[in-house]
Amino acid sequence: MRPRPLLAVLLLITLFMIAAAATSVAGEDTGTLVGDITIVGQENLRDGEVVVSFAGTDDEAGNTGFDSADPHYSIDLAPGDYTVYAWAPVFHNSARVPFTIVANGTTWVNLTVVRQEEVLGTVSTPKGDPVEDAVVQFLLDGTLEGATETDDEGRFRDSLAPGTYELKITKADFHDILQQFTLDPGEVLNLTLEMEPVPKEETVEEFPVMTAMVLLFIVVVTVLSIGLVARQARRLRLAQMKAEAERTRDLACPECGAVVPEGERKCPECDHVLQVRCEDCGRSMDMGTPECPECGSSMD
Repeated sequence: MRPRPLLAVLLLITLFMIAAAATSVAGEDTGTLVGDITIVGQENLRDGEVVVSFAGTDDEAGNTGFDSADPHYSIDLAPGDYTVYAWAPVFHNSARVPFTIVANGTTWVNLTVVRQEEVLGTVSTPKGDPVEDAVVQFLLDGTLEGATETDDEGRFRDSLAPGTYELKITKADFHDILQQFTLDPGEVLNLTLEMEPVPKEETVEEFPVMTAMVLLFIVVVTVLSIGLVARQARRLRLAQMKAEAERTRDLACPECGAVVPEGERKCPECDHVLQVRCEDCGRSMDMGTPECPECGSSMD
């Protein structure tokens, strides 16, 4: 009969071999995905996540977190084909990278996340007063890529793709701002700008066309009215003079309408010489001519 210590040793050896075999079998069913995350555009990133999905689907196969303090990741997966990407708030998602896991193997995939590019700015006067409701435009090669307005504190904000832009800021009674800037990948650009008010003497007022037309109309109507009143007064005066002449046997001057006393040959007002007509031949002549120069008839 064997001693009991030997049986105990044999039992321990058997258990160890069984555990090793189980570990070996289990290890053949998994592999490991590892990699480093490159963070562009911000030193401190929190709550980033690496997501693995099965190839050709959006079904999640695994995930793990990362941040600026620990940008390395590791995920255990069953053998097969997958896709991996990384994301984080206010960052662009990394590219989706396909990969394959083999049993008991390690696959490396490095990923890059880039901060979403933004332009921040403040617009104020040279005295430091905020300029609100100014129109802010971003042009890339002459094409409008973004537009916004300043708030009541003169601030503006917009997200843009990397590139070289022309910034244009306009507001009534202020000189325009034209400035060029370059936005790099992952950059958050902060601008401080001054907007010069237009001096009052430089303010160009539109010509009041409607007011001028109304004034011109009033002037024309006034002139026509004065002329009409004058003509009516002259006609009335002539009519009064003719009536007076008919009443007193005096003559009325045909030129100015004044009363010419009986026996006078000229108008006392305008010196117009009155005319008479020959009853025999119809010839006209100055009043007081003794005989007609045409037929010789006496004009008495």
